[in-house]
Amino acid sequence: MVCLVLVCVTAAAAVAELLTGTFVLSWSSAMDGLWRRDDGLATTVVWGIRLPRLLTGLFAGMALGASGALFQSMARNPLGSPEVVGLVSGAAFAAVVGIVVFGTTRETTALLAMVGAGAAASASYGLSRQHGVSNGHRLILIGIGISAGLQAATTVVLTQPHPDIAIAGQIWLVGSLSARTWTEVAAVGGAVVVLLPTALLASRGMNALELGETLARQLGARPERSRLVMTGCGIGLVGASVAAAGPIGFVALAAPHLTRRLTGSPSIPLLGSALMGASLLLLADALGQNLPMSVRPPVAVVTGVLGGTYLLWMLLTRKGRR
Repeated sequence: MVCLVLVCVTAAAAVAELLTGTFVLSWSSAMDGLWRRDDGLATTVVWGIRLPRLLTGLFAGMALGASGALFQSMARNPLGSPEVVGLVSGAAFAAVVGIVVFGTTRETTALLAMVGAGAAASASYGLSRQHGVSNGHRLILIGIGISAGLQAATTVVLTQPHPDIAIAGQIWLVGSLSARTWTEVAAVGGAVVVLLPTALLASRGMNALELGETLARQLGARPERSRLVMTGCGIGLVGASVAAAGPIGFVALAAPHLTRRLTGSPSIPLLGSALMGASLLLLADALGQNLPMSVRPPVAVVTGVLGGTYLLWMLLTRKGRR
């Protein structure tokens, strides 16, 4: 039932993305452009601008929501999002080095972002292992340290003597869905199509890990094997999302929380979190595109404001309950 509601919300947000923006389309014009019944402006806007933006946001949101659920489940910690464990910082550092130092193309930058996310996750995961077993709380703490170091290194790379090149790196660091192409859609969409079903198949191990590693082993699960599969899926999903849209905060952290509140489930629903992530990202982008401002804020700015507000509300309500 919750998944059906989220599908409807996502569909409504997608319609808003398709119709609104700098150039507003009517429903009939959008449909004419979508089915290529109009060879004029509507078709150009829909197929050249709106659909790539919409689908990139849809798949990136699903990737972020699912990866947040995976890492929070593995760490058994509500703060165990990709931003905290260092994946986003790793992707951002690698991409900025490519842009500023080597002047890489968009495709190469996307590849570097995925490699950077994988390297940061491998470092966090490897350093968190003790006696051959990875500890969730240790993973969070080490990830915070790695993330802080990578953010500092990214700042150092940006403070170089050529302002024009540095600005290109800074622009990429502001996560946005503007000027997306079908290349980004194919990259992040392919990652979601392949990795989300794989993660769903590993959901039995994920749910068992929620009970603790000792009990998970007693139930016949293999915690380390499940964690490796989920880590690989999470790395791929985050890397593809950051490569396609840049670093976007809040979504991976909040989507599993909100989904768990709606379902009332003690475990984190993976598919529901993916749909929630898509809903949040598309709604945030639609909101940013319809604000009465001369310059429309990128989606990462909107999610940052919403995310900060949500975290404050969550902390205050928990404090009140205590």
